[in-house]
Amino acid sequence: TDIRRYGYIGGQRFLRTGSVFLDPTPCGFFLVLPFAAAVERRLRAGLRNGGGALLLLIGVALLLTQTRAALVAGLVVAFLAVRPAAGRTQNRRLQFALLCAAGVVVLLPTATASGLSQRVTTTASSQDQSSSDHVRSFWNGVHAVGAEPIGHGLGTSAGVGQRFAEGSATVPENSYLQVGIETGVLGMAVFIALTVVVLRRLTHAAGTVTDVGISVARTAGVGLAIGACLLPAWNEFAVAWPFWGLAGAAIGLAERRAGIRAHSAPSTARETSASS
Repeated sequence: TDIRRYGYIGGQRFLRTGSVFLDPTPCGFFLVLPFAAAVERRLRAGLRNGGGALLLLIGVALLLTQTRAALVAGLVVAFLAVRPAAGRTQNRRLQFALLCAAGVVVLLPTATASGLSQRVTTTASSQDQSSSDHVRSFWNGVHAVGAEPIGHGLGTSAGVGQRFAEGSATVPENSYLQVGIETGVLGMAVFIALTVVVLRRLTHAAGTVTDVGISVARTAGVGLAIGACLLPAWNEFAVAWPFWGLAGAAIGLAERRAGIRAHSAPSTARETSASS
C-alpha cells in the first residue's frame, strides 16, 4: 500500500520522486523534454514570462528523481544549449552558461540532502547495488543477443516480458540491446540507424530554421538517445510517443520552410532583374 520508492546506498535509505508515474525512472526521462523546452525558452526569451522559475522548478524535480541516466540526459541538453543554433544569440548562450554554473552551486545542498551526491559518487563502487545490477544486466543483454542473433521474440525483454514472462525475460537496462534481444541484430541495427538519422536531420534543421520546437526536439532527442544507453528510456510511452511525434513534426516543419524559401528565391530574383 506504500507508493513511495526508496534507494539504498551503504545501508542508508533515501526517497526518490516518482510523481504520478509512481516510479522515478519514467518520471526522470519524462522531465527531459519539458526541461529542454524550459532551457530553450530561457535562451530565447530571457527571464521574461517566468522562464527562469520554470527552468528551476523542472531542474529540481529532475534532481529529486535521482535517476542518473535522466540526469545525464539533462546535462547533455544543457551542454547543447550553449552551442550555436538558429535563434540563439551569443550573449544569451553566455548568460545561460553562467546561470547553469550558479544553479549547480545553489542546488548542491539539495543534492547532498536528498542522497543524490552519494548516489553519484558511489556509482563505480560496490556500495551501490543499483550500479552493479546495471553492469550485470548490460552484459546479460550482450550475451543474449550473441546467443540468438535473429532475436528471442517479442515480449522476451523489459516491459511486456517482465509482466508475462517473469523470471525468464532478459532485461539489459539498455533500449538498443532490448531491441536486439527481441528482434535480433538486424532489427537493433535498423533502430540505431533510425535514431542516428533522425538526430542528424534535427541537428541540421535546428541550425537552419529559427523555431523553438525544432531546437527542443534536437536537444531532448540527443539527451534521451544517450540516456537510453543506460536505461530503457524508449520503453516509456510517456517519453517515446511525445518525442518521436515532436521529432517528426519538427523535421516536416523544417522541410516545409526550406521548400518555401527555395520556391520564393527564384521569384525574388526575377523581380529584381525585371526592376533593373
